[in-house]
Amino acid sequence: METVVLLPALALVAVAAWQVALAAWAQVAVHDAAHAGARARLVGEPVRAVVAAALPARLRAGMRVETAAGRVTVHVRLHTLIPGLTPVLEASAPAVGP
Repeated sequence: METVVLLPALALVAVAAWQVALAAWAQVAVHDAAHAGARARLVGEPVRAVVAAALPARLRAGMRVETAAGRVTVHVRLHTLIPGLTPVLEASAPAVGP
């Protein structure tokens, strides 16, 4: 009987752990895309196109790229397993040369 009571709690913990893993993966992807955009800005390539190419397809939908004050900042909406919860992940990288 105790196992039946614990199953919903275990399922909730598993869903939460999966969501945390997805958020961590997405944050790394956004950070890498910001660095790619910063390098593109240094060499004169189109920043938005390079950032979009660096991001996984699932993160491109709500992508926003800002270039200001020598930095490239990338914002994406994270899709979650919880309806109504759509946090925005942000990463920036300096676009400064050697």
